[in-house]
Amino acid sequence: MDEIIYQPIAKISSLSGIKGEVRLRPLSRYFEEYIIDSRFMLGKSKNNLEGITLDLIKGEGKKRIFKFKGIDSIIEAESIKGKTLFTKVAKEDKINLISKDLM
Repeated sequence: MDEIIYQPIAKISSLSGIKGEVRLRPLSRYFEEYIIDSRFMLGKSKNNLEGITLDLIKGEGKKRIFKFKGIDSIIEAESIKGKTLFTKVAKEDKINLISKDLM
């Protein structure tokens, strides 16, 4: 059985609207491949995570805006700003081939 680990892929960097939209700062060169999944873990560290589901991606490139289920106001979005988005990966996934010291 593959060992499952949580890999950081983005940080919620800023707010972008009154309906809970946010902007993400990628933390991995594989961000584009993993952001298409809708289920993530969110937290300040790997030791304190909660599940979160991506609901919508608007725009293109660096101007994209992300919306998560249950985050429906600017006040709720403020509560997740600065937190890190983690994705569940197997130990053998290519995202783990990069040294953690480089990130």
